[in-house]
Amino acid sequence: LSMPDREDMLAGLRTNEDEGPDVTGMLAFGQAVRQSEGEARAAVIRDWMSVEHTMAMIAVDRTIRADDGLFHFYCFGGGCQNHNFYIYEQARTRQIWVIPWDLDNSFAVLRGAGFSADGFIKIMDAWNDLGVACEPREGGMQYAPSQLPPSCDPLIRGWASFPDVYQAQLTKLLDGPFSEQTETRMLFAWRNQIGSTVAEAHALDGGQISPDAWKWGLADFTERTRILRDSAAASLRD
Repeated sequence: LSMPDREDMLAGLRTNEDEGPDVTGMLAFGQAVRQSEGEARAAVIRDWMSVEHTMAMIAVDRTIRADDGLFHFYCFGGGCQNHNFYIYEQARTRQIWVIPWDLDNSFAVLRGAGFSADGFIKIMDAWNDLGVACEPREGGMQYAPSQLPPSCDPLIRGWASFPDVYQAQLTKLLDGPFSEQTETRMLFAWRNQIGSTVAEAHALDGGQISPDAWKWGLADFTERTRILRDSAAASLRD
């Protein structure tokens, strides 16, 4: 895992490109994370990031298995790299924020055999497993690219230094936004809100999703969230 240099960071900017951007803060943060270990690395993260906010972000990301993003290091051509996130530096407070995006391939649940998008993107190792060997391993299915365990990344490895905060944020997620009661209430409201529109759109254009396919999708989503909720709750008991 190589460290981006100044030119890499400037080329990767998506905001403030024409305002005399200064990436020295990001470079300093990256260097400090890479050159420290254990409690020293945890101290760097506390200094530069909101641990509570970061653990909440990870709790959501790992519970919904957004496996095509921050924690998936695809290995191609001898190198391994993750994607689908931004890093924002809040210059006035010298704070670093990670912002996931492109979350359409979430709720990945590997079921059955054969090719599937879930199998292609599935992350094989827990993000906070510090005992796994830091070498590329096979993906979730035959044709999936090899992947590097997420904990091999120095920053992610440093995030694993806060298990109590992570478990507290995961508990908060499971008891609130991702609880079965909350999900049932929200899906019921959305189903009532757009169900008739789905039927009307399909009647006007047969290429639009059919009511039966839409109902199947809702049932599939409900089953996926049940599996993921049970898995997340089990991880709290381990």
